[in-house]
Amino acid sequence: MRSPQTGAVAREVAASALARKTGTGDTHPALSDRLSALGVQPHAVVQDAASPISESAAERFLGGLGHDLAQRFDAEWQAGVAEWWADGHGEWEVAETRLAELDQRAALDGLPRDLMLEHAHLVERFRGEDAALPLYRGVLERNDESPEANFAVGRLLLASGDETGLRHLERAMDADADATLPACELAHSFLEQRGQHAEADRYRARAHARVDLLDDAYEERQALGSREQLREANLSSEVVDDLCAQLAGHPEVERAYLARRVHSHLDEEFPSYVIGVRLKFWRLKEPSAVVHRLAQELSVPGHFFVVDLGGSRGLSRRMRKLDGALIYRR
Repeated sequence: MRSPQTGAVAREVAASALARKTGTGDTHPALSDRLSALGVQPHAVVQDAASPISESAAERFLGGLGHDLAQRFDAEWQAGVAEWWADGHGEWEVAETRLAELDQRAALDGLPRDLMLEHAHLVERFRGEDAALPLYRGVLERNDESPEANFAVGRLLLASGDETGLRHLERAMDADADATLPACELAHSFLEQRGQHAEADRYRARAHARVDLLDDAYEERQALGSREQLREANLSSEVVDDLCAQLAGHPEVERAYLARRVHSHLDEEFPSYVIGVRLKFWRLKEPSAVVHRLAQELSVPGHFFVVDLGGSRGLSRRMRKLDGALIYRR
């Protein structure tokens, strides 16, 4: 903060922050609005703050105590992060070894497509963006629809000021809907900094539409109606066999049925299931407790409900008629 060079950097960063406008999705007003609300001129405040200092606030008000406090806080921080740091260091060494292994394989025989992407990620981590960009492009030469590679290329191009990165972000979003929010965030920030507010708002609107869709899908999955539409689960035999093995550990379960729910929002993207169970009531005092325990302990890919079919005649009838729904019989 005492360096004269710092002022130029601070003014550049602050100018970008001051150019931002408060949007309807922001949780806080933009910097310029907050400074104006304090009754000051935003650019004048930034100019003053960017000037090199001769004395810090700690030196002014704490004197020699500031040095002692800094040492104490440093020691406390080091003790607090020691275990985390050791774990991180170990993980770093493993990643570094893996990079060397992939470097060697790439030099000898080349890498398959899945390892090319892993190699590019590790190169970016250890050697920087400039070294990684050609590798991500290499992945796209093998598969130009790869959402991970398109996102990485788009991200790196925008970071270097190259607007063609937007095209790659669009391809990433087209190939994988999960890329929509992070890609829109990058695109919006890039365009806002360049003063292209109308284009930036287009990405903001796209992100909001995705969030609304996710909210609708979430709400749709929070309750199970008695007239729920169901279809065959179509899960792999390995998943079904694993579920049956889990059910075998619950002696109260006499039969179990599995079906997939039909949703209006993101049905393919986020599947949701119903596990209907027939319980041996003569051995139970509280069937609901068993259902609750099953819901907590069973594991199925995706969202699911466990239902006592003895308490839902309509759902029971429809699950019994569904081809392949009966998966377990004690």
